Amino acid sequence: MAGPRPMKATVSTVVEEYYGFNSLQTGLLLIPAVLPMLVIGPVAGWTTDRQGSRITAIGGFGLLGPLLSYYERCIPEVLMKF
Repeated sequence: MAGPRPMKATVSTVVEEYYGFNSLQTGLLLIPAVLPMLVIGPVAGWTTDRQGSRITAIGGFGLLGPLLSYYERCIPEVLMKF
C-alpha cells in the first residue's frame, strides 16, 4: 500500500503543470495535509506505545478519509491522472 505520501509528492508536480500554480500556491494547497501529521505524529506514537498498533491503525485510517476527500473535492482532475 503506497499511502498518501507518494501521492503528495506527485500532486505538487502535476498541480504546477496542470493549473500553472507557482511553488508558493502549491505549498499552500498541501498545508492541510502536512499540519495534521505534525500534530498527530506524537499522539500516534504515544497511542502505539500504550495501546498497540491495531488501535492506532484504525484511528489513522479513520483520519485519512477527510484528507483524501479534500483532495478529491478540490483537485479531481489531478487525482484522475494517477
